[in-house]
Amino acid sequence: MLTPADRLTRAPRALLTRWRRLLATHWVALLTASLCFALVFSKVAKEVLEGQPNELDARIRAWVLAHRTGFGNHFFGGLTLLGSTVATLILVPAIAFYLWRRKGHVIAAVFTSAPAAAIVLLLGIRELVARQRPAGAAGIVTNPSFPGGHMIVATSLWVTLMYLLWRERLLPLLPALVIAAGWPLLVGISRVYLDVHWTSDVVAGWLLGLSLALAAAAVYERWRAKEGRR
Repeated sequence: MLTPADRLTRAPRALLTRWRRLLATHWVALLTASLCFALVFSKVAKEVLEGQPNELDARIRAWVLAHRTGFGNHFFGGLTLLGSTVATLILVPAIAFYLWRRKGHVIAAVFTSAPAAAIVLLLGIRELVARQRPAGAAGIVTNPSFPGGHMIVATSLWVTLMYLLWRERLLPLLPALVIAAGWPLLVGISRVYLDVHWTSDVVAGWLLGLSLALAAAAVYERWRAKEGRR
């Protein structure tokens, strides 16, 4: 029979065990979601690779071209510049340095892994899926259209960053969600508005970027579980 002292000793241990199991479930759930988004992306990529026409791409492009304005061109041109790979290459080291100073090298490495993987995958996939860009990209961009590079990088970077800032209690949940969802959305819209990407390019970029961000979050949660952090 357990004595009162034994019960007091075992209770915290049981609670800690349950908490660790919950965290393990958390990282497994994130990894599962990451794989699901990757599978959906692969389906879209397969359709594009097989040259299947997309009526929705054509309809959205026609609607956007019919409603473009001078102000919109300048506004979305600025957004697309801020979401460019060059801007990302400037931002990532600065943010990684901040995270390293505030929270350590593991957090900084997890953050860096998502946009780095995004750029590597982008270059590889474009070699396989050489999709032609819309006519608006003529004379501006010559590399393949699929998937949307701005979208992959913006999504992987900002979703990963906002997740880490929220979990490390450096940013409240609501603004983290708004930034994680809002900024990639604006970047994606800018690419379609400027007629340099098809809508399916942008959607595919979001799917792959989100998959990478969730994978990074899963690695982070696994690390937290091993460290016994709450």
